[in-house]
Amino acid sequence: MDVDRGVVYGPSRKALDVYRGGPSPLPAVLLWHGRGPDERDVLEPLARAVAESVPFWLVHGVHDPIVEVERSRRFAAALRGRGWPVALLEVESDHAGVVMTEYAAERGRCVPARDAHAVETGLLTARLIADAAASLPARDPE
Repeated sequence: MDVDRGVVYGPSRKALDVYRGGPSPLPAVLLWHGRGPDERDVLEPLARAVAESVPFWLVHGVHDPIVEVERSRRFAAALRGRGWPVALLEVESDHAGVVMTEYAAERGRCVPARDAHAVETGLLTARLIADAAASLPARDPE
């Protein structure tokens, strides 16, 4: 696995790490820095796992008014075109429902969902995350 650390980009001059090692000759993961003191320590194992070709599992609500489902379809197609394993689940929910929330305009943020579509979809997303975590090789505690 090749890692270029501290690559500076854009007018903000933020630094990122570029991980290469997946099936594509293009960089697999760009890991941004600067949001917390231990960000690299926390996120590096994830970046390494993804760069080693962890499958992408995408969940997109077909009633999403924020991001059209077509964007996830194109993203999935681009990943497949580069040899990455990917699954796209299009669910009967909206933007926030895929993470078991709903947008509360009066609060200006998302709150826990009450609608059946959001609860059902959120549980599906949680199961996919749990399945993905279970499929990773066990690591010795440090």
